[in-house]
Amino acid sequence: MLFLYKYRYVLLLSLAVFVLSFLVAYYNGFLYASESFKKKPNVAGTAVNGGETLAYFFGAKKLKILEEYQLCGHFKTLKEEKASFLSKADLEKQYPPEDGWSIKSDEHSVLIKKLVPGFCPVDAEKRHLGVLGRYVAVYLGPSGYGGDLAFVTSIRVDQLPFEWQVKLAEGLLEFPCEAKLLEALDSLEELQQAE
Repeated sequence: MLFLYKYRYVLLLSLAVFVLSFLVAYYNGFLYASESFKKKPNVAGTAVNGGETLAYFFGAKKLKILEEYQLCGHFKTLKEEKASFLSKADLEKQYPPEDGWSIKSDEHSVLIKKLVPGFCPVDAEKRHLGVLGRYVAVYLGPSGYGGDLAFVTSIRVDQLPFEWQVKLAEGLLEFPCEAKLLEALDSLEELQQAE
């Protein structure tokens, strides 16, 4: 107890420094946290640079670059990153509109998209059956997307069972690859011969 009495002023001073440093740290942490929760303004506008009008995007949260496949409408993301300042002129040099690129933006993001003709790689492998005249036809891509005609078979639709005729007419026969398609065509030829 004599120890506490002898060094009471040092202990009180140490306690005061501890409490004061705690309050300062708490106050600074509170200010920092409240600043980080405030929404930073996003600005999209134009600036004039030597007679040339440039569009700029400041404060955009993300930049997304993707390809859209024209026939199936699927997307392939090429790049996604955080963006802070972008010049539309610089982006158009890197992603020229004449090559099929389009640049769109809002207050949250910048989207750069290229329209690619054809199907995506997954749908490009698919095949589906349809009717062309009186024969079974094979089309590229999944059913319902208007793929190109691959070839016409020698299988006559009117010689198949009625349920298969309906499936063909409605475009319900789709195959994930050409190997599965060939198996199905063999089965249809057998059905035609059985009728």
